[in-house]
Amino acid sequence: MRFAAVFFTLGLFLLVLGALATFPALMALVQGELALGAEFLGTALLSAFVGGGLVIALGGPRRRSGVREAVLLLLLAWTVLPAFAAIPAYLSGWPGDLAEAYFEAVSALTTTGATQYQEASGAPQAILLWRSLLHWIGGLGGLLAAAAVLTGVTPTALPVQGVIVPHLERDALVARLMPIGIVLAPAYLLLTLLIVILLLITGLSPFDAICLGFSAIATGGTSAGGPDISLFGFAPVEVVVLLAVTLGAISFATHTSALRGNVKAYVRDPEVIALFVVALGALVLLWLLGQAANWPDAFQIISLVTTSGYVHEGAIGALPPALIFTLILLGGSIISTAGGIKMMRLVILWRQSRKELQHLAHPNSVSRAQVQGRNLTADMVEPVWIYFIALTTAITGLALFLSLSMANFEWAAGASVAMLANTGPSLHLAFPDAPGYGEFGAGALIAMSFGMILGRIEILALPILLTGSFWRY
Repeated sequence: MRFAAVFFTLGLFLLVLGALATFPALMALVQGELALGAEFLGTALLSAFVGGGLVIALGGPRRRSGVREAVLLLLLAWTVLPAFAAIPAYLSGWPGDLAEAYFEAVSALTTTGATQYQEASGAPQAILLWRSLLHWIGGLGGLLAAAAVLTGVTPTALPVQGVIVPHLERDALVARLMPIGIVLAPAYLLLTLLIVILLLITGLSPFDAICLGFSAIATGGTSAGGPDISLFGFAPVEVVVLLAVTLGAISFATHTSALRGNVKAYVRDPEVIALFVVALGALVLLWLLGQAANWPDAFQIISLVTTSGYVHEGAIGALPPALIFTLILLGGSIISTAGGIKMMRLVILWRQSRKELQHLAHPNSVSRAQVQGRNLTADMVEPVWIYFIALTTAITGLALFLSLSMANFEWAAGASVAMLANTGPSLHLAFPDAPGYGEFGAGALIAMSFGMILGRIEILALPILLTGSFWRY
């Protein structure tokens, strides 16, 4: 295990986090909140000091690394960075409890959107801006991790539309992350800028447009006013948010390919097709159940299937909890900011199942299943089944633990699914009477934080860390 490569890269991440903390620090100072501004500046300096120390101490010749180092970095990044990001919230009292502050930071960086406060509660604008910035950088980190690490954890990487994502070879972590970032980050930046401009055109203030735009493209599910998007009071904002979360849930490899002139990449991407088929199927199901599928329902369904979790007041209590949790579990694309199972896994299972059924009907026939022009092999299908087993185990285990501190097991199961699918607002959309996240004890908050991290690393990285051979060589 080459720990130096892991902590060197973690130091770079801390430097980025420290640089981001200067923006809410400046806002707080400009608004006359000197104590809050000093707390953000202190966080920036501490992050820079620790990160810079790691980079200086562990720099030098390029350090070779492989799957083990990448997986460890993934877990450390989602665990350690929130601890630094929680410092301003803890010191300022928004929230003042250590477990609550850490929960809030994990929720923001994993783009889960499970929050305890909003503008109506009196939270300072600098805190709300910080949460949106954490959403945005967490969304970027999530899609880069998926491209650089998670697609290479299994023996055969999942097919990806538009750009080639190489396997994880024995190479420096930074050397692998940098070229992938150069390929995918421009699309993320351009789409973020587009959404913020469109929100400004709808009449939102610059502050609201930035907070909402940064969170929406990362499928974070919050704004300066909370997850209920109907609070803004007019449809153009809802349309832009719907566009943003849809773009965030589509593979950024596909976006990159489209920006390079291959616009047909969208209609050729099976994950895009699956995303819209699922959304349309959910609307048809509501109609079959005797419910008129109106705009709030359509907004809510797309919000859920993209795992953003934005809530429309007109849909609260209208959707069955089973449908809500099914949609958030399905999730968006592999290399996207969305959570959930991911559409590519569903596409693989669908096409493999169709092949097996055809073989049962015609035993002597020769058939094959393909995705993105690649034949499906056992190395591609077996990890998908392993993922489903791991996900089921994680949902059950977390639900049982949370049930110890919740009066209703349905609430515990709903919270477990919401955390692992990184869609925090879905709990109270399904169960409006469930207690707010600020009402849970420290043990439940830490457990839910762990669930959010598991959801973001797509669970499979944890069993790899727990194997004895992982640390042996």
